[in-house]
Amino acid sequence: MAASILVIDDNEELLALYDAVLRYNGYGVTTLSEPPTLDAVRAVRPDAVILDLHFGGQQFEGWAVLQRLRNDPALVHLPVIVCTAGEGEVRDASDLLRRHNVWVLLKPFVVTDLERVLREALDSAPIASFDEMRSPSPQEAT
Repeated sequence: MAASILVIDDNEELLALYDAVLRYNGYGVTTLSEPPTLDAVRAVRPDAVILDLHFGGQQFEGWAVLQRLRNDPALVHLPVIVCTAGEGEVRDASDLLRRHNVWVLLKPFVVTDLERVLREALDSAPIASFDEMRSPSPQEAT
């Protein structure tokens, strides 16, 4: 059975690209253009999530979604790939993210990088919850 991937991104063109590439590689795909509720994620029952860290210019919305996913007992083990053009934004948190089954894919990316990171994420072992994950404050982001 093919893995099911939930892609969350506010860019419709990028969602179409993810959909085409992932389906071509045999994955089931659900796309959402707005931050989902936890119930919506649970209903999809994805094997992994690809998450844009920025929605419509809201710098911390993706971090908030990630925090909710990691604090939910039913979703804590779900591999998440965060996508961002802000390398500095994830550089300081990269060790914490990796310890908690969160992968980083920097934009712009090539399709082979997406395929590689997704395979690694799906092959990763589930890990425990983390309570220290939080959105950076506006002061920390500057």
